Amino acid sequence: MTGALSQPPGPSLPAGKSLDAPAKYRVTGVVREGERVVIYSADRKSDNAKVLLKTPNSERPTEQDLAHLDHEFSVLNLLAGTPVSMALSMEDTGARRWLVLHDARGQPLNRISARFREPHNALSLGSRIAGALAEVHRRGVIH
Repeated sequence: MTGALSQPPGPSLPAGKSLDAPAKYRVTGVVREGERVVIYSADRKSDNAKVLLKTPNSERPTEQDLAHLDHEFSVLNLLAGTPVSMALSMEDTGARRWLVLHDARGQPLNRISARFREPHNALSLGSRIAGALAEVHRRGVIH
């Protein structure tokens, strides 16, 4: 949905933290680090495609953490072809599980909310979000 917006560089990679990222990707930065998950920006080495790598933010993820990632992958596969993020693959590297997502190079709404203060911009965004949610519901996903 936000593919036309450019994405600023995220925070730098964490010092002293073992990434154990899948070998076919080159990690370029941290997009978001939360309590339960961390999302890295990366390039696929074979074609330099921009991807996001999402993994539990723990050196020892729980079964619940892994199940949540697996569930997200399954739901995103149900939504293939919609304006929702596209899941490319699930990768295991031994110590970590990685959800690989297409990087639309968008920005979180909280970073660009000032753009939508004008009514016509807000209505346009609202219409796009409503259309995306309608497609999610049509595919039987309850959120």
